[in-house]
Amino acid sequence: MEDTARTHEGWVGYKEYDLVSIPADIPAIGVKIGETGLVRDLDLRLGGDVIATLQLISPTGQTKGWVEMEVRPSERVLSYSAAG
Repeated sequence: MEDTARTHEGWVGYKEYDLVSIPADIPAIGVKIGETGLVRDLDLRLGGDVIATLQLISPTGQTKGWVEMEVRPSERVLSYSAAG
């Protein structure tokens, strides 16, 4: 079984269903730095950048929002939305 996804330039470090820490506060949807999101999709872009779509889940199990973030070459939030 493969532990991580493979790119043309090496290992991504994450796979679907991993928990990833959010690298910045997102006050608009009530997220604090360090909260975790569940990886739902990984996308390899031209140039080797890897983008993850994270599902943010509340303690009650409800989806509270979504975050799209770059996970390679660096970790940064690209976009977000509250659950509708």
